[in-house]
Amino acid sequence: GLDKMQSIAKTGFKTVATSVGVVSTAMASLIGFGVKYNSEIEQLQTSFEVMTGSAEKAKNIIAELQKIGAETPFEVKDLAKSTNLLMSFGFGAEDAIDSMLMLGDIAQGSSEKLDTISKAYGRMVSSQKVTLEDMNMMIDSGFNPLQIIVENTGESMKSLYDRISKGTISVEEITEAMKQATSEGGKYFQSMEKQSKTLNGQISTLKDNFSMFAGVLAEDTTNAISNEFLPAINETIQAMQEGFSENGFEGLATAFADGFTNILTMLVEKAPEFINVAVLIIQSLITGFQENQEVILNSAFQIINLLINGLVSMLPQILDMGMQLII
Repeated sequence: GLDKMQSIAKTGFKTVATSVGVVSTAMASLIGFGVKYNSEIEQLQTSFEVMTGSAEKAKNIIAELQKIGAETPFEVKDLAKSTNLLMSFGFGAEDAIDSMLMLGDIAQGSSEKLDTISKAYGRMVSSQKVTLEDMNMMIDSGFNPLQIIVENTGESMKSLYDRISKGTISVEEITEAMKQATSEGGKYFQSMEKQSKTLNGQISTLKDNFSMFAGVLAEDTTNAISNEFLPAINETIQAMQEGFSENGFEGLATAFADGFTNILTMLVEKAPEFINVAVLIIQSLITGFQENQEVILNSAFQIINLLINGLVSMLPQILDMGMQLII
């Protein structure tokens, strides 16, 4: 009886240990992904901080872009690139975001087109001049504001190109054509919203939402890496260089041993937190299964029935195929 109880306990312990290991590995991958995402967001935020001169404004811009990214076919980095580009041409933060949304509708979910149109429009607004090169960039991206002006005014296309050559066509005329195209009744009205409902759009939205989730989950780890581990590693390398310069390999080895001990201590201190998170996830999964076991079992039975019925209906074909293979 005692041997059997010990065997059951050992099996149970192995199962729990394996589960913790599996969840810990999955958590490590998820947190690694989250750390990468957070580092990219931090880089973008720093760039906006330079543009605006305010960490708070930069943080607000990123938060707004994350919200837009979670609702449109564009990823945050694409939205940030366009917004940053427009700001480099002299747009204020809010004007840049508003214009980026208009350009996003025109680009219809294509990050490449968004980049090209943003560059062309930014240069127009910055120089207050409509050039043939910038116009061709827009047209090559699939959007021709001149056609809208022709339809509104009856002016010929030749006349518009002549005015571009002479520099008499205004940026305001192009802007109005873009606004009209993206307003109600326009060809590109709510284009991003429509694109977000396509398969590719939903996949893009899923990627953004998943990235943000991983980033939130990895926030503590990101801070630990940024504020503790990387400084400790850099300090160790610097100490090794100094140790080698002063005492050769003996000084290098001493600095390495001290630094390695410090880093290892940090890892040991963080390990229990990581394991605790894995255990909590397992507990939550078990609770979730228990609370929904009736629905899960019913669904499983339905799937099994469908498989059995499908196999039964195909049995004559399967047997015929088997006989042909034997022959």
